[in-house]
Amino acid sequence: MTGIQYTVSELNKKIKDTLEVPFYNINIIGEISNLHHHSYSGHTYFTIKDYNSELKAVMFRSRNKLLDFNLKNGIQVSVKADLTFFEKRGQAQLIVSKIEPIGEGDLHRAFNDLKKFFSDNGMFDSVHKNLIPKYPKSVGVITSLTGAALRDFLDVMNRRAPHIEIIIYPTLVQGKGAAKGISDAINEINRLDLVDLIVITRGGGSIEDLWAFNEKIVAEMIFKSSIPIVSAIGHETDFTISDFISDLRAATPSVAAELISVSKERIIENLSVLKSRLNKKIENILNTLSLDFDYFEKILISNKPETRIKLQLEKVHNVKSLIINLMKQKIDEVKIELKIAENQLQSYNPENILKRGYSIALDDKGSPLKDSKKINTDDIFSLILNKGKIRAKKISN
Repeated sequence: MTGIQYTVSELNKKIKDTLEVPFYNINIIGEISNLHHHSYSGHTYFTIKDYNSELKAVMFRSRNKLLDFNLKNGIQVSVKADLTFFEKRGQAQLIVSKIEPIGEGDLHRAFNDLKKFFSDNGMFDSVHKNLIPKYPKSVGVITSLTGAALRDFLDVMNRRAPHIEIIIYPTLVQGKGAAKGISDAINEINRLDLVDLIVITRGGGSIEDLWAFNEKIVAEMIFKSSIPIVSAIGHETDFTISDFISDLRAATPSVAAELISVSKERIIENLSVLKSRLNKKIENILNTLSLDFDYFEKILISNKPETRIKLQLEKVHNVKSLIINLMKQKIDEVKIELKIAENQLQSYNPENILKRGYSIALDDKGSPLKDSKKINTDDIFSLILNKGKIRAKKISN
């Protein structure tokens, strides 16, 4: 038996140490189930669950006294808790410090009805999920131009992966006409087929503010999309129908940008690893062929009659030719893969972007200009071209 071995106690201790630190003072949204109030201790035990999973939880007597609503099975709540792991039982449990009801009233019931409808029709099933591309070249973003969600998303993308093209499809994300606008944008992006990935995003808000992302027209268009869709709606504790039906749900717009982008540094690192693996593969092939060559050489020496020597010589020459052809083939394959990697790196070079006709505007301090409103009329600025530099002046807004 190979690999690291633990006793049960050792493994449970390691699990406890691994889980409890990162999952301290977290927020969880779910439905109350299996509620039981212990009359003697005053502690309340229950299960918090969603459509797919559940966790056991306990709220101690001292915290129960702070509840200002009737806790009961079937209600949706937001829970603040610490995740603990009981070593003796090998069981994870939430120690709850605060519970707040969410989604009360008609909208909450409508949300649950829609959720059940789509779930019963299999539209949340993983079999329908599209794979998120690891290295997208272009991303379509459906959002409001004036929201903080777009700024947060673009800030992370510009820092991590400026080489990814971002195409913004502006639309209303709240109020009358928002659902149709979102649905039409998804349909248009699929029709044009210009991007590898779609991100739907907006900032947080009440259930009323986010209701456009719960409407049937939006959910059905997300489900029909042939282009993978990432949903980044609201804050971490906000959930919509669009989150469940999208191919991937991100807690926030910034998290969405982190999930879909691979930094330039990581790409270079991956290419280096690939190069090492290719070199090792070639080395192993050459070593194997060398052993075969030695084997045939020994056979040739041990058989001295001229006819057998001649026959073995022919075999050796054939093997030699095979070795040479294989080596050439493998070397050509490595050259092709390295050339592809080199071309990919070159595509990220800002100088190549300038060669395609683009330019970079710099203010008088040499900093890039991203917003025309940041300079005034008659201000002098510079334009960096593929060849040379131009001093320019803003003549109007």
